[in-house]
Amino acid sequence: MKILIIHRYFKPDKTPCSYILYDIAKFLSKKNEVHVLSSQSSYFSSKSKNYTKNIEKFKKLHIERILLPTENFSVFLRVINAIKLSLHIIKKILLNKYQTIIVTTTPPILCAFIVSILTKLFKIRMIYYCMDVNPEISLVLKDMKKNFLYKFFLILEDVSCQIADPVLVHSED
Repeated sequence: MKILIIHRYFKPDKTPCSYILYDIAKFLSKKNEVHVLSSQSSYFSSKSKNYTKNIEKFKKLHIERILLPTENFSVFLRVINAIKLSLHIIKKILLNKYQTIIVTTTPPILCAFIVSILTKLFKIRMIYYCMDVNPEISLVLKDMKKNFLYKFFLILEDVSCQIADPVLVHSED
């Protein structure tokens, strides 16, 4: 089986999610061909002029890292990164015949929504791994119940959850 895993961060980035997904990818690659689409690790300086697209191969595990600038709390850069990653997702899905795609809630749920639409169109199984409580976390940070953007993201999240089979979560939150 050919599997694609999509997450903004992947080992050696030092986030718990990147290590969890690495372990999942390593386990799945024992009996499947596994491709990972992620950003260039944070240990890499995005200002380096020597950057080339980084593709790592280990037997049946292929990791492709794309250059995304560090966001540093910039909403603009976060949106640009989500769009750039989404375009790479579209290209990978159109050029490859994946049977299963695992996508996470991080980066913003826009990427998961794009994956959900493409998996529905091409009859590919989507596993949605909810690692964050997006966009619900925004309700804790400030009152956004009446905010258009919050409602828009909630609709995207609902569509992704309806298409996914299964939706995996860390907790009941």
